[in-house]
Amino acid sequence: MTKLEFIKDSPELEEFVKTLKPITWDNFEGDYDDYHTFNQIYLQESSGKHFSAEMKRHGGIYSKPKFIAYRRNFKSSEPYVVTFIEVEPIEVVRTEWREV
Repeated sequence: MTKLEFIKDSPELEEFVKTLKPITWDNFEGDYDDYHTFNQIYLQESSGKHFSAEMKRHGGIYSKPKFIAYRRNFKSSEPYVVTFIEVEPIEVVRTEWREV
């Protein structure tokens, strides 16, 4: 698993984000009308790799999403970092049923 960390609001983070194209997202907490967090999936076209980053919105779907940053190793002496994890798409097969 490839894990990339960038210090929050750093020039390196800004440059990396410029290479990414948003693909989709998975909501895992909250509601569109409220604060919620989700994993944004990005494609880096230059490498063909996909990355996932944890994001949040405040104030509904029309608000601008922001990266969630955590202190490295959850230590107060460490800087806040934004983490990108390399992911790969999988095929989900679904069985549908009909009345006979």
